[in-house]
Amino acid sequence: MRPLSSPQAPLGPHSMAPSPQCGWSQPCTPNSPELLSGQPEPQPGDLLEFDRAGYKHWGVYVGEDEPGLLDPFWRFLGFTRPKCVVHVAKTPLGVEVQKEPLEVVGAGARYRVRNLHNGELQAFPQREIMARARRQLGQPFPYDLVEQNCQHFATCVRYDVARSAQVERVKGIAWALLDMFEALWSRE
Repeated sequence: MRPLSSPQAPLGPHSMAPSPQCGWSQPCTPNSPELLSGQPEPQPGDLLEFDRAGYKHWGVYVGEDEPGLLDPFWRFLGFTRPKCVVHVAKTPLGVEVQKEPLEVVGAGARYRVRNLHNGELQAFPQREIMARARRQLGQPFPYDLVEQNCQHFATCVRYDVARSAQVERVKGIAWALLDMFEALWSRE
């Protein structure tokens, strides 16, 4: 993965114009994801955590797609710009960073705003988070469940530190189990 902080990094193919995945759409579909009650509406640059079976998927909320010249015309016809998320996604060519509508990424799942390291790490300003996310669009992502997953990507974009709380939690449980077995074996 190209360093996210590299100022010389070229912009991705979708950075200047609306991507085909995040163009105009009609109002929300029945498959829209559900923001958990009591959660604030996401703001551009926020990290989103989506509930999946057995794990959480993460992305960076980038808000509405870039405005265009025909916006007033499309809005007059009842279309809206979808709210988009930059995330790590599987494609026919492998794993890459993509920008897709919230409805596609959420796929009907519940989600929440999770800027979980705000009290501990300094987040980039909103504009920089957005630029860092957009620079990665279309780039291959060397996915590794333990060392470089979707949460690592999202936290690196926001804080410049790649972390995955769900991986750290599993590692902690594994170490605790190993310690427990070691204690049991040492008694014999």
